[in-house]
Amino acid sequence: MAQDGYPFDANIQEIQFGNYHAHMVDNRLYLINEGWSSTQTKQLLNRLGTNELHLQTVVLFGYSFNVAELRGLEIGLKQLDSHVNLIRRY
Repeated sequence: MAQDGYPFDANIQEIQFGNYHAHMVDNRLYLINEGWSSTQTKQLLNRLGTNELHLQTVVLFGYSFNVAELRGLEIGLKQLDSHVNLIRRY
């Protein structure tokens, strides 16, 4: 988050996808921890599709994701056509 210019006291909202805890600041969702699966991808896409969640960017820590999880998230966001950017950081 600091790399995106947010101060250390930024207002961080915790969002749950099943048992996975994500963090949101403004319209950016941060997926940092391990444990993301296709179930969480479906939940995220459903929330975006029903306008329950409004995002511009999903930022994820690449070392916490395996290739299949990452690819599923990329494909899902493209199919949703919600113009949500996906940024991978290592």
